[in-house]
Amino acid sequence: MNDIRISKYYRMGQFNDKQKSPRPIFVQVSDPIHEEAITKTVYKLKEKKSSVRISQQLPEAKREHRIRLYEIQSQYAKKNIITVVKRDRLVFSNGTTYRDKTGGRPQADEILVADEDTKDYASGDIIEDNGNRFEARTVQVKTQREVSKELVNLLRLPNVSTATHNVYAYRFVNQDGVNQEGSEDDDEHGAGRTLLRTLRKNNVQNAMKWRAMQAIPQGRSILIFSGLSAPIRNC
Repeated sequence: MNDIRISKYYRMGQFNDKQKSPRPIFVQVSDPIHEEAITKTVYKLKEKKSSVRISQQLPEAKREHRIRLYEIQSQYAKKNIITVVKRDRLVFSNGTTYRDKTGGRPQADEILVADEDTKDYASGDIIEDNGNRFEARTVQVKTQREVSKELVNLLRLPNVSTATHNVYAYRFVNQDGVNQEGSEDDDEHGAGRTLLRTLRKNNVQNAMKWRAMQAIPQGRSILIFSGLSAPIRNC
């Protein structure tokens, strides 16, 4: 630790005498090889119950993925299921790893293959603001298989397939009465999670209603999935 050299550092925020906790300090070390040595001291500080806290500044995509894992961990904790976040994985007490049931985004060959069994989509108003264009669509789903299938069908639509970003979130109750949910950012970090949080907040299950978020950048179609057997209403 004595060989570590700091090239840059700065303190976040403005001074406030009413603030109880100190402002965080961001530090850039001269040699990246020393980052591992610094992160190892985190565990030692925890053991000694030190007031000093050290955390690694992750890229936005990794940070967003970590937040998503903590949200999933919180959902399992409500069911008294113990999980641990290790790096970029959520691990159960039996050693198995959590996997997103929706899987990755559909590949080109999946989208090109036509599916005659398609559902009707409810479309919201097209909103244009400051050169940005927003569209919203909804479709009814009851299973994870339907979520994956309808995502492929939606991506075949011209306005959706040519969008800069496609963000979606889904919520439904399965046959066992358990809530199933998930989201996708499509490189707009936090957008899918925010969309899913809105669905939760409004207890959206039987139908969906969504308007474009001001925080979502241009050229994006927002795809929203919802479950149960109630008919879909227009956004």
